[in-house]
Amino acid sequence: SLATGYADFVSQNDGAGKYWAIQYREAHGDIRFYVTNYNTTGILVDLEYVWNPPIDTWHHYVVARSGNTFTLYIDGINVASSTNNITMPDISNPLYIGSELGTLYYLNGWIDELSISVADEAPVISPETALYIPADGQDGSKDFVDAAKGHTITAVGDAQIDTAQSHAGGSSAYFDGQGDYLTMPDSEDWYFGTNDF
Repeated sequence: SLATGYADFVSQNDGAGKYWAIQYREAHGDIRFYVTNYNTTGILVDLEYVWNPPIDTWHHYVVARSGNTFTLYIDGINVASSTNNITMPDISNPLYIGSELGTLYYLNGWIDELSISVADEAPVISPETALYIPADGQDGSKDFVDAAKGHTITAVGDAQIDTAQSHAGGSSAYFDGQGDYLTMPDSEDWYFGTNDF
């Protein structure tokens, strides 16, 4: 769903220069996946696609790594790619959905069926699935479940399950852009290193 301003869909940031994120930047009119390590080498990967998504329309965003090729897909179409021989930074801070560090870049919109997999083109639920949040449940509930590995998910602010909007399953995660996000403790499950994802 559409976000306003700068908004992170998913991010992990150590607060000192190492981070990665899938982000919408309204001011630039683009969707972006970027990886940085400002402590040593600066920007490692920066995939940008100029696009202003239509309002009230669901879109499927995928970032994949196959070997040294990073690709951003929107609705199944390859919209940006680059070749970068890097090791993804090992970040020891929590994973955020709908914000960066829980203090900025809040999402104003919906997310449904978020997954992270450590294998290129893995099924939604497989041994390679590191995280899968179907965002199913009762309207207004703050009880989000990781159906893949059972990671503890904390809903902050007004982040909640919403049955008014859904791509699949009859509900989605709603964020009002005013300090809402989901967070999970750091895990080796989303330290990708040089692996495909």
